[in-house]
Amino acid sequence: MRCDAPVIPSRVLAAVTLYKPQRDVAHYVQLISRCTETQRNVAEVDLAGILLFDNSPAPLQANGTLSRQIWLEHDPENGGTRAALMRAIGLAIEHRCDWILMLDQDTTPPSGFVPSMLAARHETARAAALVPDVVDGTSAVSPCRERWGRIRPCRSTDSRPTTAVLSGSLLRVSQLELMPLPPAHLWLDYLDHWVFRWIREAGGTITRVPVCVNHRLSVSTWARLPAWRAENILASERDYYSSEPVAQRLANRAWLIVRSMSQLVRRSPHWYLVARASLCPHSVATQRPGASPR
Repeated sequence: MRCDAPVIPSRVLAAVTLYKPQRDVAHYVQLISRCTETQRNVAEVDLAGILLFDNSPAPLQANGTLSRQIWLEHDPENGGTRAALMRAIGLAIEHRCDWILMLDQDTTPPSGFVPSMLAARHETARAAALVPDVVDGTSAVSPCRERWGRIRPCRSTDSRPTTAVLSGSLLRVSQLELMPLPPAHLWLDYLDHWVFRWIREAGGTITRVPVCVNHRLSVSTWARLPAWRAENILASERDYYSSEPVAQRLANRAWLIVRSMSQLVRRSPHWYLVARASLCPHSVATQRPGASPR
């Protein structure tokens, strides 16, 4: 007589990074509830709790009393995605979670998203990160490959990404608890790629899962970004590549020169910032005022 062992559900902490959100707390709680629900009569996910990490100047107010499993935390200093991730890791370790689901306020995962993602964890015992296909409208955003100083979305047939955006990703807690503190200047931009680079260098595997997530990427409208944000992106890109081999750094510098010329032709308002970053990298600086998560 066959007796199958009971399936032990994965324990997951969901962390949402917020900045002046258009929706209330209840919206994000419902969003997490929908994306963690199972499509079968099997308890596949044990939701340990929800962290709503608010970087807004004024704290987000909850309508009603929150449960003990929902943490609404306000950071008036705007530590960005970096602070949200560090807090999520601490909570996940404290509550003995297996995975952290990272989300930005502009990401909309489908119902049953987390169980679908976790179904792929058996493909490799070393999977340190599970990353979905992230799209902004009809444009592919993530996962990505890094080649010759550029980070570009993978082709649909590419099953071995080297990096991704954090939003929508499931990160293994046992891997993250070994991770050193990310550089303070990568508080928002390029933090994603720093984390995934560390995972690769630590021997972890990044597994692409064929599940689609919608995400509004603010940097896709480069010309509409405020100057401080454009400069922050360029400074973060410089600092990220400063740890790469010389060939990668030189390739990135060449790509910046091409970008600056292209943006000059198109009369982009930030072409001069790109030119400065290519010709005098240290003339651009990371900035934080009024920042928002991607």
